Amino acid sequence: MEPLQAPDYIAFINAINTVRNGGDNKAYYINVNGTFSVDGSSENTFGLAKGITVRLGGSGTLRLISQGNMLRIGADQTVIIFGGLTLQGLTIGQNGATQHNNLALMHVTGDNAKLFLQNGTISGNTNNSTSTSSFGGGVLV
Repeated sequence: MEPLQAPDYIAFINAINTVRNGGDNKAYYINVNGTFSVDGSSENTFGLAKGITVRLGGSGTLRLISQGNMLRIGADQTVIIFGGLTLQGLTIGQNGATQHNNLALMHVTGDNAKLFLQNGTISGNTNNSTSTSSFGGGVLV
C-alpha cells in the first residue's frame, strides 16, 4: 500500500479526506513526517466509512491547537498508531496554548471501533471538563 504523505497540515487534511471519501472496507497508511498543528473536533475523523483500517505513522508530531479531539474513531473503524508518531494535546503554556482542552485527545466510540498504539506517543493533554461524558486526558473509550 502506497502511503499518503503528510508533511504538513494541508497534506494531512487531504489524506483524512481521502479516507473519508474512499468508501468502505479499505486500508490506508498515512505517513506523518512533519511537525504541525491541527484543530480539535467532536466529529469522527474518518467520517462514516465502515470496515476501514488506517495506519497512522511516521516520525512527525501532530499538535492540537484548539479544543476537541485530535482523532475520533467511529464504529467499524480501526486506527493503528506506529513508527514513533507523537500526538500532543492542548495544555496551557505548551506550544503557546492559552487554554486547556475540554475533551480527551482521542475518542474511540461506536461498535467495533479500535485503537492500537504501537510505538507512538500520546501526551500533553489537560482535559478540564467537568462533564462525565468527556473525562480522560489521553484516550476515552
